[in-house]
Amino acid sequence: MKRRAALPWMLAALAVAVGAGFAMKRRAALSSTGACTLLEQLVMTQRSVDAHIQMPKDFAYVPFEMVEACGSASFRMPYPYKIRLPSHSPLDQLYADFKALDKATVLTREIGEGPDDSDDYLRNSKFTKHSGSQEEPLVEGVESLSNGTKALFFDNSWTYDHFRPMLNEPERFDKIFENCLFGNMFTTNLTEQRFTAKAHSAPWYGSVAVQLAGVKRWKFWDPATFGAHGVPSDESSFENMAVSRILPSRGMTKLMKTIDHYDVVSSAGDLVYFPAFWTHIVYTDPGFNLMINLRARHHPSMALGWLRNALQIHSVIGMLKMAAIFTLVSVLPEEVVLAKLGKAHDAVASETEKTQTWLDEVEHSMNADSKFVQLHDNVGAIPSSKMF
Repeated sequence: MKRRAALPWMLAALAVAVGAGFAMKRRAALSSTGACTLLEQLVMTQRSVDAHIQMPKDFAYVPFEMVEACGSASFRMPYPYKIRLPSHSPLDQLYADFKALDKATVLTREIGEGPDDSDDYLRNSKFTKHSGSQEEPLVEGVESLSNGTKALFFDNSWTYDHFRPMLNEPERFDKIFENCLFGNMFTTNLTEQRFTAKAHSAPWYGSVAVQLAGVKRWKFWDPATFGAHGVPSDESSFENMAVSRILPSRGMTKLMKTIDHYDVVSSAGDLVYFPAFWTHIVYTDPGFNLMINLRARHHPSMALGWLRNALQIHSVIGMLKMAAIFTLVSVLPEEVVLAKLGKAHDAVASETEKTQTWLDEVEHSMNADSKFVQLHDNVGAIPSSKMF
């Protein structure tokens, strides 16, 4: 009898507990939604403000707590921003953590002697001797990194779990980074500032660059600005322009320097987020420099913003092709996407290296002809407005 009498109370208590659980989840969801809405309003307001600011201009900082409350949807925003990490380790501790990471191998590249052609945004810099990477044990990679002979450069073998131990209070980042597919590690120990990345953009992902040590200096171009000036923003078009000596890439660089853009500095403890199609170049300061660029997987809700950016810089047919790939990347299983990306990355790296070798040979032979050199200089000096 006593058990029967207690049963209604037990059921009532269970119902209250279940109801309270749902209420707490709903409140958390509403809180997250509210934070995301506020974050989007903030970055879009900043976009309106930036339209009235003369160069140089930077990405605005937003509070880390707002990004933390919004979670992974923070990296679905239609406009770039920066945050300061709540705390980060001193350099000696960070370097020790880096050497102790639970990662068997890294992808390294030999550093070139330079000098870098930083006045040509579209050509490969001479920062690395080859576009291909070499896999080696983490211990050996760290040693060659410390003596400045090699760099971890576009090492796309990293995930959030790999570099999580280098974050202070990592549990605060788990929800933020949960939809990031993979990352590119960039780690150097240079004796002077170098031009480390030519003009390129990521069409399939939002990018989250976490600067843990050192300083990087970026230049960014909004795809809408490129679209207004007839400049393509996909890497294959950049390569084609570099191959065409009729329209020297130096002339395109002059245009890129003139049109509206952003000068962004990321110091240790900064996180920089930017959406797909935002073209950028990067300079890396001397000293130990560690940055990982995570790729945030698109959500179907981002389709309209993605299409808007794609239409700014592509023909309708080209945009439809990219939209089909966008859809596949959004819905296919993660392991399938990563496998395809790896094969595509290797193929592009191989073709890029062949193209660069051919360009160097052609340019060397043409430099021997003083008439061509004079013609090249004259064409490069034509005002950008005459070139389109």
